[in-house]
Amino acid sequence: MDRTLVHRKIYVLLLCLLAMAMTTSVFFANLFWFLLLVNWVAEWNWREKFINFRSNYLLQAFVTLLLVHLLWMFGGGNWSSGWSVLETCLPLWSVPLVVLTTPRLGRRNRHLVITVYVTTVLIVSVIGWIRGLTIKDLPYREMVPFVSHIRFALNVCLVICLVLCYAVRRMHQQPRAGILTLCLSLLIVVWLTYFLLLIQSYTAFLLLGCLLFVASAWAIYRIHTVKGRVLVTSIFVVAIAGFSFYLYTLRADYYRPTLLECQPLASFTAQGNPYSHACDGLIESGGQVNNYISEQELRSTWPLVSTVDIDSLTPNGYAVYPTLVRYLGSCGLTKDSVGVAQLSQQDVRAIESGIANHVFVDGGAMRKMVYRLLFEYETYRVTGSVRNSSIGDRVLLWRNAWQVFCQHPLLGVGTCNAFDACHEHLQETHSPLAGTQKNIHSQYLSFLVSFGLLGFLLIVFAFARAAFFRWQPWPFSLVAYVCIVLFSFIGETTLGTLAGILFCTLPISFLGDSED
Repeated sequence: MDRTLVHRKIYVLLLCLLAMAMTTSVFFANLFWFLLLVNWVAEWNWREKFINFRSNYLLQAFVTLLLVHLLWMFGGGNWSSGWSVLETCLPLWSVPLVVLTTPRLGRRNRHLVITVYVTTVLIVSVIGWIRGLTIKDLPYREMVPFVSHIRFALNVCLVICLVLCYAVRRMHQQPRAGILTLCLSLLIVVWLTYFLLLIQSYTAFLLLGCLLFVASAWAIYRIHTVKGRVLVTSIFVVAIAGFSFYLYTLRADYYRPTLLECQPLASFTAQGNPYSHACDGLIESGGQVNNYISEQELRSTWPLVSTVDIDSLTPNGYAVYPTLVRYLGSCGLTKDSVGVAQLSQQDVRAIESGIANHVFVDGGAMRKMVYRLLFEYETYRVTGSVRNSSIGDRVLLWRNAWQVFCQHPLLGVGTCNAFDACHEHLQETHSPLAGTQKNIHSQYLSFLVSFGLLGFLLIVFAFARAAFFRWQPWPFSLVAYVCIVLFSFIGETTLGTLAGILFCTLPISFLGDSED
C-alpha cells in the first residue's frame, strides 16, 4: 500500500479519536493531538505542506497568533507563567498546522468524523443525566464528568447546528427519507436543549438565541421569494416573542408579592417573641428575605425537625441557618417556629443539602435558571456583593481587566504578566475578588491585556483576512461554528484550556468544506 495513503488513513483515525477525546478525556486528547503531529511529520512531503501553508490564510492567522505570543514574551516578568501559556496553547498551533496542510477530507471521511463527534457528545450528555439522577446533591457544574460544563455546552450547541443542517440537507435530497431524519434530528435537539437546562448554561441559551438570528438571516439570504422570506421572518419573530413572554412571566412570578408582603409588618411572633425586619429590599420569590425573622425560635425549633446542626455547613458550602431563612421566605412562611412547623420532610432534606428555595426542588429547569439569576441580581443590587455569583464575578473581572488594559493600551503587559497584573490590580482596588485565582473570563480582554491594541489588531487582521479571502461560499454549519467560537470569547477565556482549544481548532477539519 502506498506510504502516503497509510498516513492519510492514520490521519482520519486520529481525527476520529481526537473528536471522541476532546469531550471525554484530557489525557487521551493530549495523546491524540500529539500523535496527529507525529503522523504529520512522519508523512514527510514537505514541498506539498509548504505550498498549502503559503496559500492558506487561516493557517497563517494561527501562525500570527503564535508569533504574537512569542514576541510579547520578551517584555519580561513571570517567565514561568509565559511558558505555561505557550505549553497550554501548543495544540492551538499544531492542530491547525496538521489539518490545514493536509489534503481536505473526502465526503465519506468527513461524515465519519462528524458522526463520531456527534455520537460522543450525545453519549456524554446521557452519562451526565444519569450522574444527576444517581449521585445525591451533585452540583449541576459537575454533571459532565470529563470537561468543564461550559466547554461541553459549546460542543452541544455545535452538535445541534450540525444535526439540523444534516436534516435540512436530507429533506432537500430525499424528501420522504428526510422526514424520518428530521424527526430524529428534532428529538436529538430537544434532548440536548433539555440537557443544557440541566447544566444551567446561561451562555448556551444566549448562544442559541444568537444562532437562531443567524439562521433566520441566512435563510432570508438564501430564499429568493417574498413569501418565503416573510414566512422565515414571521417564525423568527414569533419564536423570540414567545420565549421573551415566557421569561417575562417567570420574572413577574419571582417578584409577585407573597401574602405576608401584602400585610402590615407584624411586630411579634405567635409565641410573643419580637420579629426582626431589616426592610433592606432584598427580594426572593416575592418576599423580603430579611423580614419576619425570629432567630431565637428558629434555633429552638430547627432541632425538632432535623438532626443537622443549624450552624453547620451544607454540602455546597452554605450555612444551614441562612439557607433555612431563605427557604422559609421562598415558601411565603414566617421565619419562626410556625414557619418551621409547616415544613415537610422533603423541605427539611432540601435545606440540609443546601437548597435555599423551594423552586429549586420542584420547579422547572428554566424557572430555576431565571430565579437563580434574579437572586444574584438582587443580592448585588442590595449589598453590592458578588459572592457565589458567576455573572457578578465576570462583571468585576471584566472591569478590572479593562482598567489594566487602559494602563497599558498600546503593547499590553506581555504574555508572561497578564494574570499577575490583573490580580495585582484586584488587590490595589480592594476588590471582593482579591486573593482569588479567577482568570479574566473573556478571551478578547485577555488578548487586550496581554498584547495591547497593537497585538490585538494584528490577530484580528490575520483572521479577518483569512475569512475575507476564503475561496468558496461559507456553508451555514461553518458560519454557525465561527459564531459559537466568537461568542464564547466574550464571557470565557476559551483558549485557556485544552477542551476550549480543541473546540476552536479540530472542527476546522470537517466543517471547512461541508455542504448545507
